[in-house]
Amino acid sequence: MDTEEQDVHLDTKLSGSIPDTNLLAPVLTYPNFQELFVLETDVNIKGLGAVLSQRQSDGWMQPVAFVSCALSPSEENYSISEL
Repeated sequence: MDTEEQDVHLDTKLSGSIPDTNLLAPVLTYPNFQELFVLETDVNIKGLGAVLSQRQSDGWMQPVAFVSCALSPSEENYSISEL
C-alpha cells in the first residue's frame, strides 16, 4: 500500500468516529462543587496543558475547563521538573 492509499484508508477509517463524537455531548460541563474534581496535566518542550474534569452521574468523565500555554524560548531550555 503506497502513502496515498494509506492516507485515504486512514481518512475513511476515522471519518465515521472522530467527528461524530464531537456532536454527541457538549464539550464542557458546568462544575458541580459538591463533587470531586480530577486534574490531568501534560508538559512537553513546547508547552503546558491541563484538563479539569468531573465524573458525571452516568459514569463518564466530562471536562469542566481546559488550559494551555506555549513556553517562551528561554523556558524551552528548562528540564521537565523545572516547569
